[in-house]
Amino acid sequence: MRIRSLLVFAAAAALILSGCEKTNEKPSPAEITLKSEATIGIPSAETTKTITFVANRDWTATVSEEAQSWLSVAPASGKASDKEQSVTVSAAANTEAERSGSVTISIMDGGKVAGTKSVTVTQQNGIPPFVDATVEEVLAGTATGGVIVEGFVMAAGNNAFVINDGGEKNLYVFGKNVAAPAARTKVKVQGKVATYGATNLIQLTEIEVSESTKDFNITTPTPKKLDAAAVDAYAENWSELVAIQGVLKKSGNYLNIEIGGERMGSIVASPGNDALVDGKTYGIIGFFGGVSGSSTKYFNVLPAVISEIDTREPCVRIFEDAGYKMEDYTRVEIEWTHNGYWNSIDGTNHSKIITGQSNSSQFAATQQFHRSKLPVGSVLVIQGGTAEVANGWMYRPDAWQEKGKKNSGKRPDNVTGDSNPVVVVDDAWWGTSFNYRAFNVARRGNPSLDETQQEELEHVFGIFIPKPVASTDELLRKGGFDPANYTKLEFTYTPGAFYNSTTDSNSNLASTTSTQYVATNIVEKSKIPNGSVIVVNYGCQYRPEGWQALGQKNTAARPANVANTFVVVDDAWWGDFNYRAFNLAKFGAPTLTADEMAAAAAAFAVYVPKN
Repeated sequence: MRIRSLLVFAAAAALILSGCEKTNEKPSPAEITLKSEATIGIPSAETTKTITFVANRDWTATVSEEAQSWLSVAPASGKASDKEQSVTVSAAANTEAERSGSVTISIMDGGKVAGTKSVTVTQQNGIPPFVDATVEEVLAGTATGGVIVEGFVMAAGNNAFVINDGGEKNLYVFGKNVAAPAARTKVKVQGKVATYGATNLIQLTEIEVSESTKDFNITTPTPKKLDAAAVDAYAENWSELVAIQGVLKKSGNYLNIEIGGERMGSIVASPGNDALVDGKTYGIIGFFGGVSGSSTKYFNVLPAVISEIDTREPCVRIFEDAGYKMEDYTRVEIEWTHNGYWNSIDGTNHSKIITGQSNSSQFAATQQFHRSKLPVGSVLVIQGGTAEVANGWMYRPDAWQEKGKKNSGKRPDNVTGDSNPVVVVDDAWWGTSFNYRAFNVARRGNPSLDETQQEELEHVFGIFIPKPVASTDELLRKGGFDPANYTKLEFTYTPGAFYNSTTDSNSNLASTTSTQYVATNIVEKSKIPNGSVIVVNYGCQYRPEGWQALGQKNTAARPANVANTFVVVDDAWWGDFNYRAFNLAKFGAPTLTADEMAAAAAAFAVYVPKN
């Protein structure tokens, strides 16, 4: 029994030893086999496709970078298997040109990529066919997507222009990096209908321009004038022709217009902007280009016309354009009475402003002015006709000999801005009889004026009083004479005195108790030769008294007062006189203080030529 047991044990041991022998078999290699086509074509609509494969290692599926915005794959990974597996590829709808991407299945072995298979996915062109459309159809929303519009270029700038095909409305066209055709060009534009900005401005983008023909005559519509409130409330969605005005404020490459409301105008796509000056006021006539920016701040305009706006009052503009300088004058503050007028020859109302009459609404009246308040050299300005007011403005310089009394002479005629926009007051304007003036301002043709027009009168009429020059030497120089070529004649002055050569007191001072005048000494003819220049500063006057012989009453007419700034002595000035003296006063001969008498003397001089 023992021997049989040993034999059984030996056999079992042999079997155990033979089962533990080492084998030489190797693992299968990493492998991926694509079961689908390597190239897949799909329509432009949203689409899914299945890719099948066999991978004997764990795998991942990825989409190429350029297609990740529209192509996706799921699942993105899986386990090794000897059976067929699949992933689903999803493509978003395509609204643009044909596009391609790829899906790659990768397997790993030992931490390294052991194999890949890629499938190219190509999606068809999704751009709808371009259809012919009118501007009105595009703006009405009946033509969408890709359209072809034919029209005339109304205005153009960098990358943008506006077209019109004969209708009432215009279409804004924007093509980034596309040179805009010139204005007055007939074009055919292919593009996509889109909207822009807070008002959803309808425009064409992604454009191509063809069939352009230049130099057409185009009728530009009347622009809609927009003030600050209208700009703030603006909500049109088409490229309307508008007119705005404001101060230019440059901000880097941006040109903004401060209109005055919550929105700020913005000049867009306009060539030649370098010529515009920061801080100046401009009027912009152009086509609405949408509202953009945070809080819908910027009111964009593609300009057709940019013009600098003269912000001066009309009367100031006329005054300065005539060669006068504001720093040399004081503008008179006028006390206006609207809906009223003066009539110096009216039997009852000759000395008051007439209101409440059927024609009172045609006028605005100034206060009365004594001649001392409107000295020789004063400048009167009235605006003539403009584009807005074709028949312009006028004034009547009504006049009186004495305050409170009816004018016994002829009433002055109207002065129009079209024929006499600038009138300089001289001795003849005042004459020898008038001592008071007032002005009735009105439109030519005397239409009734509404409240706004009444207020406007204050800006179309102006009175400017010359400021006295610092010295008579400077005054002489201002008149074109060089003081170096003259000798200033010395006088002896008697304050509070004057001459009257036609009275028996002839050569003597008639009064030394006057409060209006300063008298010079008498000088003989040889002291003031021909070529001498007599000057009197603005606001002052002199009477050049004359005698044939001293000690005798003057038999000739007494010389009149003179306020003209310059008088050049000649034979006519001397006439039959052999002696002269001067009564000096302020213009209009008002009462003077001692200081004012001294100033009147300093305002007068006679310059004798050195040769």
